[in-house]
Amino acid sequence: MLMMIRTIILFVLALISIRLMGKRQIGELQPYEFIVTMIVSELAVLPMENPGVPLIYGVIPLMTVLALQLAISIISLKNVTFREFLCGRPSILVHNGKLDVPNMQEELITTTDLMSQLRCAGVENLCDLKWAIMESNGKVNIYTTPAYPTELIIDGEIIEESLAIFNKDRHWLEKRLGSHGIKSAQDVFICTMEPDGSLFVQRKEGDT
Repeated sequence: MLMMIRTIILFVLALISIRLMGKRQIGELQPYEFIVTMIVSELAVLPMENPGVPLIYGVIPLMTVLALQLAISIISLKNVTFREFLCGRPSILVHNGKLDVPNMQEELITTTDLMSQLRCAGVENLCDLKWAIMESNGKVNIYTTPAYPTELIIDGEIIEESLAIFNKDRHWLEKRLGSHGIKSAQDVFICTMEPDGSLFVQRKEGDT
């Protein structure tokens, strides 16, 4: 009976820890989220398998990991620089049919690996490829046409790589924001460029 109660307590704590990371599939986890998942499973299993290990030895580490996960999530939500340091940022691997070798080297992805992923996505010719972008979770998204919005500003931070895709600069973006009555990128929660070249702009809450 005691073993069952110990198991239920540890299961509930482990479940809470994982649920706080949000509804993600394993392949969509950020690196730190994957580490938290592995640690939580190990911490929960040890007291379950060994009745001689005091329950508190499993509860305290689990609560510590839970608090750390919450702190990281909150800081990442409020600080773009910290989020990029922790999770990385998307990298352009292919632009208009041309491989971006420096970015590929930085992400440690070989031409063979990339071409394999392109073939799996049904892309037979690089000339047919508009963009291939490696997201911060390691997934490579492939686009044969510019039929999706591109993020130019996230939480007040201008994404230089996105501007480079369209051969634009900060001056151009600031001028476009001015036409929306916005003086600074820091006042913008999110700004995307639509396929037709128009901008979608949402101010931060509380801004007027």
